[in-house]
Amino acid sequence: RDLRMSRGLGDVYKRQRENTAIAGYSMGGRNALYAGFSHPELFGYVGAFSPASGVVRAVESPLGTLMEDFTLNEAYGQFPMLLLTVGYDDGICKNSTEEYDRILTKKSIDHMFYETEGGHDGDVWQKGMYNFMKRLFYGSAFH
Repeated sequence: RDLRMSRGLGDVYKRQRENTAIAGYSMGGRNALYAGFSHPELFGYVGAFSPASGVVRAVESPLGTLMEDFTLNEAYGQFPMLLLTVGYDDGICKNSTEEYDRILTKKSIDHMFYETEGGHDGDVWQKGMYNFMKRLFYGSAFH
């Protein structure tokens, strides 16, 4: 569970949350949420498109749980952007994505959540990536 960035990246880019994003779909979305909450010093911008279950204990997964709960690191506070998206007809990850939204809302963690046409497929993820990319690195996407 140790996250390491390529040595080459460190030579070219500053590894700071203000200019570093992570995103993924399905299992990659699960991992993006985990990496963002586990390493807030590295990732300020997190996109999870149809994220699989098991990031937090409240959303059980046959693959196990990566962390106990979503908790903001006091030193870093809210993410400049945290985006969740899922397809209306996603029969695989719709429930987990909606549950992540409920948990984040209940814990007052700023995030965006939206549903769109489609299932557990590339059309949904492409829309998610488009909306994620157009909001990157402009300070807070919530204001």
